[in-house]
Amino acid sequence: MRLLGYALILLILPALRVLGSELTIADINFSLAVFSKNLTQQSVAQIFQDSRGTLWFVTQEGLNRYNGHELENYRFSTTNSNSLTSDSVTGIVEDFNGDLWISTLGGGLNKYNPITNNFTAIFSDPENPNSLYSNDVYSLFVAASGDLWIGHLNGLSVYSHGSQSFTHYISNSVDIPYLGEVSSFTQTPDGSIWAATQSSGLLQIEPTSHRISVHSYDPDNESTISSNSLARVTTDRQGRVWLASRESGVSLFDPKTKKAINFQHSPIDNESLSSNRTYDVYEDLKGQIWIGTYEGLNLYNPRHNNFIRYT
Repeated sequence: MRLLGYALILLILPALRVLGSELTIADINFSLAVFSKNLTQQSVAQIFQDSRGTLWFVTQEGLNRYNGHELENYRFSTTNSNSLTSDSVTGIVEDFNGDLWISTLGGGLNKYNPITNNFTAIFSDPENPNSLYSNDVYSLFVAASGDLWIGHLNGLSVYSHGSQSFTHYISNSVDIPYLGEVSSFTQTPDGSIWAATQSSGLLQIEPTSHRISVHSYDPDNESTISSNSLARVTTDRQGRVWLASRESGVSLFDPKTKKAINFQHSPIDNESLSSNRTYDVYEDLKGQIWIGTYEGLNLYNPRHNNFIRYT
């Protein structure tokens, strides 16, 4: 799972009770993690918990593994062929086999082996179209089929474990506009894959036809998403798609109607988003939606379509 935030803190969440559809919120207390000073870098882009209970911390200068007792650091090493292939780590996911995949900039895809505690890599080969599209990988997602979706700059790919082959979707090919960075993926109950892009908004890849639809911002239509520059996408338990944009707040997109409800910061409304610069959106085990912003953490209140701020 992905936990919100870029600060080196542990969230201590008291019980949050839901009365009807009204939220009753207690204070959230933050405390510094005891191992923070031992991380490979003091800027954490992702916190991930694998199926074994181990916590992983992604940074721009390596990967960190915490088993509840000890913190282990992983970096690229010129003398170790089984080390990470790049210190610039962008994400981590776990597939249905329990394998961990790590995306990097410059080092392609890394696969972690928990038995040997080392890494193997998949690289791009310009002479082989059935290889990784690029060694710069910005995002990863495991679909319900087990396939691994991979986000690049101006392209995205899907890796099939069964056939061990790649299918690429590249900018300026049929039906695919200029994408910029493909920053995030999600999947809706109908099997569609949705990709958040830096330049063209939201892409939908249909499960059987593989047809691609583009859902972009239209200034003349208030029911479109709020921005074409998206940082994160996720699906809630109702099958709706939440989008965190880089400068224009958050959108709640309905895949059935193809319409969006947009939420933005208002300087005169303390129950609006605390900032339009949003980095992450996450649904917790109770179905509550959390938004990570430039000005703190926000909790969505569905009854009133507003937000509770933690700054």
